[in-house]
Amino acid sequence: MKAISTMYKGRRFRSRLEARWAIFFDAIDIGWEYEVEGFEIGDTKYLTDFRIQSFGRNKVDLYIEIKPNKPSIKEIQKCYEVSVATNISVALICGSPGLPEFSEFSENWNLKTGHIILYFPSEVTFEGKEQAVPFHVWAESNRFSLFQTDPFGGSLDIWPIYFDVLPQAKLVGLNMLSLVRNGAADMYSLNTFGNFLNAIYFSRKPDGRQINHERLIYGYQLALGARFEFDEFNLIIVDGFYRDLELIPFTKVYSSEINSFALYYNNQAKKFTSLESNLSKPPNTITLVKKSPPMIIKQFVENFPKKLRQDEEQVIAFWKGFLFRYRIRLKDHKLKRVI
Repeated sequence: MKAISTMYKGRRFRSRLEARWAIFFDAIDIGWEYEVEGFEIGDTKYLTDFRIQSFGRNKVDLYIEIKPNKPSIKEIQKCYEVSVATNISVALICGSPGLPEFSEFSENWNLKTGHIILYFPSEVTFEGKEQAVPFHVWAESNRFSLFQTDPFGGSLDIWPIYFDVLPQAKLVGLNMLSLVRNGAADMYSLNTFGNFLNAIYFSRKPDGRQINHERLIYGYQLALGARFEFDEFNLIIVDGFYRDLELIPFTKVYSSEINSFALYYNNQAKKFTSLESNLSKPPNTITLVKKSPPMIIKQFVENFPKKLRQDEEQVIAFWKGFLFRYRIRLKDHKLKRVI
């Protein structure tokens, strides 16, 4: 089956899957370039899918390769060889944007939905010094990973995923942990070849890592909700959005009385309503924001995929994720920008 090439942001991607990952990167503030680096590995020419330049405010240098499903040993070895030859880490993403759900845990592991990441560090501390880890050691010790943040939505990175141990349960009954903390024991991680490794979580970041923060879920939902009927999908940037963004202060919440709007959501009607902040709240609605410049609200509503308007929790999570993209936080239903 041939992949459908797709336009996004003026670039033609070889597949819609790659375009969806580019949308995800944009949604959660990852800087990327597409197909800019090619290599010769032995007699094989190899073109990496993405080169990542930044995770939010943090500069990184990372190659990303996209595969629709479980990669072959040859594909895995190529990524390993690129990381060693270039001294730049490689992330092999298997699957589509979204949290993973497995249909099988074994050497023949398989995903129902979502993705996992195989991470190839260019160097690790091995036998007392920084060096490229031998492939057989990498294969035994590498663990499935995901994009993760701290519980506050910052410190974006790629981190292993963990599963809890249920008494007397088979391994296929393990639950993936959404948040782990230092010193947590009785956990398993899963390596590249479907083997479970007993693990104790430890990090220099004591707040742990989180796989389902609003920042990440917003990116997954936006990427999956993109429709390509007219070939090119682009995020709609409404006229005046960036001007209104500048109105939100860094040191205090937005409290303008003359240019303030509220946003409400009716779960039964699956409908948003925006009114001037001094007007009464409509019946049977929840409040997403009490005071906001109008173009912030319009930007959010224009880009919210209609098929994702399923319940209040999902809408609230999408709203918070949208705010994270532009470094905005909510305080008492009012907006505040963060540095």
